[in-house]
Amino acid sequence: MASTRRYAAVVFIAAQFVQVVIFFIPGEVTQCAGGYLFGAWLGLVLSYLGITLGSLTAFALARLFEHRATDWLVARQTVRQFDRLIYGKSGFWPLFLLFVIPGIPKDLLCYIAGLTPMPVRTFLVLSTIGRFPGVFLSSLFGNGVAKRSWTVVGLSIGITLVLLGIVTLLRTPIERFHRQYPDL
Repeated sequence: MASTRRYAAVVFIAAQFVQVVIFFIPGEVTQCAGGYLFGAWLGLVLSYLGITLGSLTAFALARLFEHRATDWLVARQTVRQFDRLIYGKSGFWPLFLLFVIPGIPKDLLCYIAGLTPMPVRTFLVLSTIGRFPGVFLSSLFGNGVAKRSWTVVGLSIGITLVLLGIVTLLRTPIERFHRQYPDL
């Protein structure tokens, strides 16, 4: 039984890795599955292992193949806008915030960040810390479903909705500020 659980953990880490590099399914789905199968905390750790390995791989692929790695994913104009956003006077905070915001395609961010001169260590710190709320809430949700703890499920959904609500409320003022001060 223990060897089966270890095998399942390795397969799950590999699935998380592939999910980031190829991103054909939303990460939240696999993160919830991790919480469901392994519990909130082990699911979180295993998700982070796969996500981190996948994120570093996507970042490295973008560095290695440059725009050939991203042209089929995103327009070059979007990459240039992202580059200006990241390298304005505000530093790397915009990238960090994009990793925190629910619903943003974080796997794509890994590729785009790889096209910038950002140091890999900076990318790793920003993406790891920035992804924490979403990965934790997804893992908690999956664990809540597995244990039929509807309070935990409701709490994780509620916190996610509050985060989305904050983003929605702040979106217009942030966009207005960015248009007014494009160099920040």
